[in-house]
Amino acid sequence: MPKPWDAFPATAGRVTVRAGGFARAIAIVGTLPLLLLGSPAQAADEQMYRCQDDDSVTFSQTPCGSDAQPVDIEYTEPTAAEASQASARAQETAAAADAAAADDERRQRIAATEREISELKQARDRTLGELAAERQRGTEDRADDTYRVEKRVEMQAVVDDYDTRIEELEGELSRLRAE
Repeated sequence: MPKPWDAFPATAGRVTVRAGGFARAIAIVGTLPLLLLGSPAQAADEQMYRCQDDDSVTFSQTPCGSDAQPVDIEYTEPTAAEASQASARAQETAAAADAAAADDERRQRIAATEREISELKQARDRTLGELAAERQRGTEDRADDTYRVEKRVEMQAVVDDYDTRIEELEGELSRLRAE
């Protein structure tokens, strides 16, 4: 997952914010100590400057122009309870995201299995229709029952084959729906 500061290039102790205006600049101020100064303890002792020209805002440890304005940065070490609560919230959020992703995957697998069952039924019916038409044509050409029996056996084999695969998929579909 990208970090909030990934959107802002940081080189030589500077961060430039473009086309986001003051709101984006305010959002980055909280991460500046970490980006530019290293540790939070160092951040409390360092001075930061804000410069703006046309469509960009630059933050730097040194004055970045004649219009450089000092920026006050306050860093407060979170208490153990606050850190624990933040960690718990992060774990809850991650668990919820994992559950949502798993549920989405399950729904996609259900839809794919339903499509596959429908396609197999259509293929079975199409094949049976072709065999029935073939049997009818053959019966018109022949007077014996042997051909009709052979076609009937062939049709039953097609039904058995397709129905076995369809039943397996329906079992899988039931299992997916029960999850």
